[in-house]
Amino acid sequence: MRKKLEAIIEKHNLINQTFENFWINVDNYIKEEPEECAEIGLINKNQIKPELHGYSFCVTKEWNVDCIKVYIDIFLEGDSFRIGDYWCDYTIDGEFLDDYFVID
Repeated sequence: MRKKLEAIIEKHNLINQTFENFWINVDNYIKEEPEECAEIGLINKNQIKPELHGYSFCVTKEWNVDCIKVYIDIFLEGDSFRIGDYWCDYTIDGEFLDDYFVID
């Protein structure tokens, strides 16, 4: 099963796509929620150090299709404390479904 999942992720370039979506959403988050960003010490996107946490095959009641979830851990530069996660959901055909931040 792992090899099949990795083949789908590679075929549709889901890890790179997730990082691209992440940076777009970070820009929007900083512009739209400056007070919330200040609470966690986030002033600009250069402070952020994202790292791939992993990916999984997912069956949820949210989607009526099988999906793949790609997870990114979010750190502030120079700090080992994770401030949150970014999750992206895709169909097994690589179609984007949804994404969201989970701030600790």
